Amino acid sequence: MTVTFKESRQNNKVFGVIENIPKLTRKGLRQGMFKVGHSLISVANREILKGDKRGVIYIHRDKAGRRRRHQSSAAGQTHANLTGTLRKSLSFQLRGSSEIEFGYGVSSGKTAPDYAFIEFGTTKMKARPSLKNTLNSEQKNMTNYFSGGIMKVLK
Repeated sequence: MTVTFKESRQNNKVFGVIENIPKLTRKGLRQGMFKVGHSLISVANREILKGDKRGVIYIHRDKAGRRRRHQSSAAGQTHANLTGTLRKSLSFQLRGSSEIEFGYGVSSGKTAPDYAFIEFGTTKMKARPSLKNTLNSEQKNMTNYFSGGIMKVLK
């Protein structure tokens, strides 16, 4: 069985779409990556600010000198928010239509000086892998964002 296409006025639109599929696919992937980046930041912020941390409770003095209780995170949990510097430095950056970079200080270059110790741990403190936990929780949604972005531009 063979199918033949002849160029006609009705088929010009179909041929135009077929020629633009690579360009439209790249555009859809980029849109999907943009949604993934915003979703990752939103989920990471939510997890950092969530109050169900299981670590040690400290008495911390704020800038005004008031004493505040601070519940730290346990090993393996997303880190607890104390000053907000590390949380505010979360960002993402798109590179073309094939790469997204997500992490601390990606777009601004400014981050808390101890982010590596918190994320990866030290010999005295186990890791609080906020980025890893965020990526693991958003893995299913990422596929949906990519396929949704591609389908949106191909319609």
